[in-house]
Amino acid sequence: MEILVDQLRFAYPRDGFVLRVDRLGMPAGGRLALVGPSGSGKSTLLRLLAGIHRPQSGTVRVGGTNLAALGEGARRAFRIRHTGFVFQDFQLVDSLNVRQNIRLPYRIHPALRWDRAAATRLQALAESCGIADKLGRPIDRLSQGERQRVAICRALVTAPGLILADEPTGNLDPAGKRAVLELLLCEADKAGAGLVLVTHDRQLLEPFDRVIDAAGFHQAAAAPGPGVPDAT
Repeated sequence: MEILVDQLRFAYPRDGFVLRVDRLGMPAGGRLALVGPSGSGKSTLLRLLAGIHRPQSGTVRVGGTNLAALGEGARRAFRIRHTGFVFQDFQLVDSLNVRQNIRLPYRIHPALRWDRAAATRLQALAESCGIADKLGRPIDRLSQGERQRVAICRALVTAPGLILADEPTGNLDPAGKRAVLELLLCEADKAGAGLVLVTHDRQLLEPFDRVIDAAGFHQAAAAPGPGVPDAT
């Protein structure tokens, strides 16, 4: 899904944080990596692209839909149908087992329909991530790396048109990092999906069409900031 951000301004209340992105685009099926220091706005931008946050001004178009113009319910419905989000803190439900957590998007919104194809996809993703033997296991009996794999499977099980991944390799060893990145790229290729990755690991950047340093996103309140610099 194509992304086009124009004159975006977003501020958290009372903490002086202002995110400013004058213009940012990614073609359908593109590969974009966001790098930069903590607090620069990488995760915030990812949440704006998902419609979790709504900007104070500007447009955030995903697949031709301006998320900034939608109410909360419409943004949630759009996100559940079209976006797979790998959260940095996983956001798994402890009272559900692995299989139930992966299937969770189908349980929380009627925009998705569980069928044989979805069940087959869940099993294939679990096998690709090395957790097929843990589908019945409670979340509290998983390692951090295993929890991360569950979060990735949940983001991909709906075959989204846009994959947003916030530090998806943060708790993995080097071999695991490469395997997860290859899985994300492979699933994106199969679905013709776009992929936006937030990472601190510059060793993962080679497969991406464009790398953007988010240092220029975070502005002091009311300060005139630059546009969006490419990383070098």
